[in-house]
Amino acid sequence: MNSQTQAEDVVAVGDRDGKDAAVMEAFLQAQGATEAPWYRPSDLDDVDRAVREGRVRRVVFGSLSTLLEGVWNGDIEFRRWLAKGTQVDFAEPPGQTTSAHVWAVFESWEQWHRRRRRRQVVAGVILSLVALVAAFLLNWLPM
Repeated sequence: MNSQTQAEDVVAVGDRDGKDAAVMEAFLQAQGATEAPWYRPSDLDDVDRAVREGRVRRVVFGSLSTLLEGVWNGDIEFRRWLAKGTQVDFAEPPGQTTSAHVWAVFESWEQWHRRRRRRQVVAGVILSLVALVAAFLLNWLPM
């Protein structure tokens, strides 16, 4: 497999202008994948589609939390990635110990769950206001 083919099969997920871009670029260079296209974490659905279509065989994430957030949000069908044998790497792994990995998963889940609860509260407040306005209009409009 030549380096051109390898670059086409590998994608990087991270913010090219972000604080971790240098770590990702160093990792990609060490892996010989400097030509790998970059996707923003918000574009994980595009990465997922490319993996499922067989265009991508290896995905490099900046961190474990980026992968996990995609799984929690439903942007990644990770079971299909596993079935296809997709290789997943991290430019910045969570640590060498199992407890570091468990802690990273737990922390990612907690952050995602907090954001989800906030969105639910905001949606509940908006729906309540809409219901109050509708009730007010129904009671005060002439019939």
